[in-house]
Amino acid sequence: MGTIVVPGGSVIVYTFLASSLGLPLESIAILIGIDWFSGMFRTLMNVDVDVMVGMLVSSKLGDLDRDVYNETKVVEY
Repeated sequence: MGTIVVPGGSVIVYTFLASSLGLPLESIAILIGIDWFSGMFRTLMNVDVDVMVGMLVSSKLGDLDRDVYNETKVVEY
């Protein structure tokens, strides 16, 4: 579970996984190729959930400006 937040951290786990399952270390190359795609989806889900929770909390606290969210009002700094 600790390798989810580390980009490419699964490669270390794959080394231990391959050796404990009795797989040749060359099989790690295949797992690395698969991990790149699954890593992109993990990142996408992580960011989406973080944004959703942030919006839920700000809405509950009354800090969410729905006009800005719906792009009917522009905020100028």
